[in-house]
Amino acid sequence: LGEDHTDVANLYNGLGQAYFVKGMNNKALEYCNKSLNIRMRKLGKNDLRVGDSYNNIANVHDICGDFDKALEFHNKSLELTLSTVGDKHYYTAISYQSIADTYLNMGEIDNAIEHNQKTLAIK
Repeated sequence: LGEDHTDVANLYNGLGQAYFVKGMNNKALEYCNKSLNIRMRKLGKNDLRVGDSYNNIANVHDICGDFDKALEFHNKSLELTLSTVGDKHYYTAISYQSIADTYLNMGEIDNAIEHNQKTLAIK
């Protein structure tokens, strides 16, 4: 397949998720970033799989307590999703929900409520 193949990116993504579940967050970020880099090169910056990578990276930052980084990547995912599938799509709802979860973890309840309401407006 070669190191730059999208299937390799998918494998890296899976490894990143496995390391995330094991609590090995540095390894999770390493593999999620490898996946993101391949996906951006091979699929372009507007492919939904790039948004998936952004979301996975955000989740690792969230669990590590790096909420600003988590929001940065969740918002990148949201922007990509909005520009690709629009504001009424299930993937957009997932993006809003992920942002709400991070705000909840930060103790910013009003922001969490706002984003949960955006999620409900779609679902």
